[in-house]
Amino acid sequence: MKCAVKRWTETIRDDRGNRQTRQRMTVYYPDRLERYAMGKGSEWEPYQEDRQPFPTPWRDQNQKLLGIPVVHFRNPGGNSELWDAIPIQDAIHKSALDLLAAQDTAGFPLLIARGFNLTTDGAIPASDGSNLLKLAPGSWIGTPDAAQDVRRLEGADLDKMLRVVDSLIIKLAQVTDTPVSRFQMTGQIAAEGTLKPQASPLLAKVRNRQSKFGDAWEDCLYMARKLANLYGGAGLNEEAL
Repeated sequence: MKCAVKRWTETIRDDRGNRQTRQRMTVYYPDRLERYAMGKGSEWEPYQEDRQPFPTPWRDQNQKLLGIPVVHFRNPGGNSELWDAIPIQDAIHKSALDLLAAQDTAGFPLLIARGFNLTTDGAIPASDGSNLLKLAPGSWIGTPDAAQDVRRLEGADLDKMLRVVDSLIIKLAQVTDTPVSRFQMTGQIAAEGTLKPQASPLLAKVRNRQSKFGDAWEDCLYMARKLANLYGGAGLNEEAL
C-alpha cells in the first residue's frame, strides 16, 4: 500500500459564528501526513491543524518511519462481507416500510355511515378537501346515499406482508451463511444434531478468513503499540512478537 486516504465532512463556525460545513481529507504516507480542506473552486488546499507543519512528519523518537496507520482487513474475493447481503437487506427495509404504511392506513377497522356526510363541520365535503375527516383508528367515513345505515369495514389482513418480510430475512440468512435457526422463533428447541449442520457454513467461512484477519489484527496491534509509545509514553517493547 502506497498511502491511505480519509475523507469526511465537518461542521465549523466562521468568524461571525455561523455554522458551515466543509470537506476534509487526510492522506497517510509511511513517512508523513498531509491534511487538506476543500477550498473555493472545489480545490483541495493544504490545511494546518493545531499549528502542525504541512506535511506532518510521521516518525518515532528515533526517526524511524511509523508506516501507514491503516490496516486492510481484506475479505476473500475482494468484496465486502455485506456485498451479497445488501440487495436483500434493501428489500427487507422496503417491505418493512410498506408494512408500516399499510398498518397506518388500512390496519384498523373503519365505520362507514351511509346517508350523510361526516365532515369536520357537518357541511358537504369542500372542493379542496379541507373539511374531510382524516383516516385514523376509530374514524368514520360518510356517504350521501339515500339509504341510511352504519357498517363496519374491518382492517386489512397484514399477515401476507409479514410473511414477505420473514421470507426475506430467511433468504438473507441463507446468503450470509447465518444459521436460519437464529431467526425462527419457536417454543421447540432444536437438538444439537440439528443445530450443528446449520452452523457448518458459518464456521467454514470463519475458518477461511481466520488467517487473513488474524494477520490484519497483528498489524493493527503493532501499529497501536508504536502510537502508544510515541504519544502515550507506554514504554512497550516494540521488538516483542
